[in-house]
Amino acid sequence: MKNLIIQAQRLGDLVLTYPLFAWLKKQDDKEIFVLAEEKFYKELLPLSPQVTYIPTREMAYLKNFSYDTVINLSHRQDTANLAAKLEKNHLYGLEEKNNCRQIFGKWQLYRASLTHNNHYNRLHWADLNALDCINPQNMLAAKWPVPQGKQNGKIGLFVGASEKAKRPDIDFWAELAFQLCKKGYNPVFISGPDEEEKNIAYPSFFSKISLHSISNS
Repeated sequence: MKNLIIQAQRLGDLVLTYPLFAWLKKQDDKEIFVLAEEKFYKELLPLSPQVTYIPTREMAYLKNFSYDTVINLSHRQDTANLAAKLEKNHLYGLEEKNNCRQIFGKWQLYRASLTHNNHYNRLHWADLNALDCINPQNMLAAKWPVPQGKQNGKIGLFVGASEKAKRPDIDFWAELAFQLCKKGYNPVFISGPDEEEKNIAYPSFFSKISLHSISNS
């Protein structure tokens, strides 16, 4: 049998699922399938824990296997339908069967309730993904390597986000860039095509950093 994690959301959601990959593998040494969008996981393969990725366009392939644990971290209709049709011992997350939607797992239910309402949540999203099915002692024992050295000193700051509410204002980016510069790093601003992002990431922003740096020096 295998374990299956369904994470068909965006790139950031996929990255925040990496700890769950590692915890589940350590707790239950079964092969892990991960259903995800290829455009997000493909470029991240050198950084990803060792799992078997299945692109969302091939989700029907997953019906060929039986699973010990299925964890559906997505809120898409197609993944909810898929979760209901798979042969499995345990399910956490969203399932839809006979036109009835249900979320299995108390922590998964709590996580779902935080959508658009997560400002006062004290738990990290990566932890919420795992608390229903991973022994808390295994989570507590996890040690994440600290990056060694600065290499070329560059740190990329992507100023975009999928929704306006997720985009900090220009003062946030100025303060972050200033603090990184004080520590000897070289922040590099990256933006998408949105005009608001470009206005933050491009030349008009640097005068803001300079003024901020002078006023705080």
